[in-house]
Amino acid sequence: MPGGRGGRLRSRCVVLILGSSDFQACVGQNETNQSGKASDESLPIFSVAITYRDCFGRFANENNGAITALATVLLTFVTAGLVWVGYRQIITTRAQLRAYIAIENVEASGGKDAYCYC
Repeated sequence: MPGGRGGRLRSRCVVLILGSSDFQACVGQNETNQSGKASDESLPIFSVAITYRDCFGRFANENNGAITALATVLLTFVTAGLVWVGYRQIITTRAQLRAYIAIENVEASGGKDAYCYC
């Protein structure tokens, strides 16, 4: 399944940014500015891409503290996951190494019914 949780998280972030009133106001303002210019200079798709790039930049600049805090929280969860995986690997390694412990000397006691299958 391509994307997985990370892809869903990215798409939710993009939806939140595109739906914010500040972002919509920026896009509307740039479209108003673009309508006054001659549209023959560039393809419409490039002007839309430039508008979105500028508005994403403005949004990121205005919300840099919140973006940094969110990234820090996400990194905390990723780090905790890595620590947990490392702990599980230690437990698994110790369990696997126990199989290599060998018995060197066996003495049977208990009379003639005692058997040793060594």
